[in-house]
Amino acid sequence: MEVNSLTLFDEELVKRVDIYRKHPHLLPFIGENYGKGNCNKILLVGESFRLANRENKSELNNMFEKWYEKSNDDLKLSDEEIGWTKTRETITYSNSTFNRNVRSILEELGETVSSVAFMNFFQRPAYPVPLGRKTGIVSNEKDVEVAKEALQKVCEIIKPNYLLFVSKKSFWSFGDKCEILQGKEIGVKKIGAVAHPACRYWNKDGGKYGRQAFINFFQEFVKKNKEN
Repeated sequence: MEVNSLTLFDEELVKRVDIYRKHPHLLPFIGENYGKGNCNKILLVGESFRLANRENKSELNNMFEKWYEKSNDDLKLSDEEIGWTKTRETITYSNSTFNRNVRSILEELGETVSSVAFMNFFQRPAYPVPLGRKTGIVSNEKDVEVAKEALQKVCEIIKPNYLLFVSKKSFWSFGDKCEILQGKEIGVKKIGAVAHPACRYWNKDGGKYGRQAFINFFQEFVKKNKEN
């Protein structure tokens, strides 16, 4: 089934979020049924993409050092590299464990990705395996700073009622900024966090940290047939 992302927010997102001007393929996915049907508006926040491998390791290191300063063209990103990190296509069609598990749990809840919005928290991809740790991005202060700013502005623009981090690392990195999202100007009603869908905690102890926690949050807060 083809799933489309709304583009009505794109002009404002590109205008207000610097990283999207330089790397428009990172623009968040906003399902065509976002806020419609049986679901309140929910933004799912993942962790990071992992870039396709490059044989030239020094070139790869230079790319990451310049990521926030340079555009896709400046960095000479290949079509494959953009494809690996294109938010709107990966969440809908990628066969990675993360994306499969997110789509599967939504289907179990009687929904599809068309009902939600999605973005990764970190706005820089992680190193490819085996260069990078298999547990995800090794973030620095700049990564966290850019990520916090991007998430706050996305919430200001698309105004989700609920926010669910599907990565504890992302949630912990965002930290006290949660209070800003729940303030009067943005108005997020509830923020939750579950284990990363590709990590071992997703199904551990009956999924209480991941899969089942996702279901519980969705059923308690997101479904419109519940009192929110």
